[in-house]
Amino acid sequence: MASNVSGQLLWELVKGHNSFVRKNLHGNIFSAEKGNLYAKHSYKYSGIVNSQAVDIREGATGGVDISVKRAKTVSKPASAVHKVTSKKGARRAIAAVRKQVGSYRPDLQSAAVARVSAVHRALRAKAAKK
Repeated sequence: MASNVSGQLLWELVKGHNSFVRKNLHGNIFSAEKGNLYAKHSYKYSGIVNSQAVDIREGATGGVDISVKRAKTVSKPASAVHKVTSKKGARRAIAAVRKQVGSYRPDLQSAAVARVSAVHRALRAKAAKK
């Protein structure tokens, strides 16, 4: 988003009206936006309004894509996200993400590790049943 607008103001503007909000029957409100590792609809975990956000998804070639939003280039959306694909094994990818996210946003470290392990578990080939 624009660098001359604070993230808190942006959150107040978009928190009730964005296309990523998912409400369920039990009153829980979730979010499907990129950069929201916990999938909770809150300012702290939002990838849209925070200048520092982390996103972990399945890569196109079978690895794990780790995207980090750069705080310096928030006003330039095309160059604001730095994306790295990890094709290492699960343990090495988890260690790399733990180190990178731990220094970038320590509050998201456990969620990032859980997301990497879930993506690796989903990428694993299942044995055929006889």
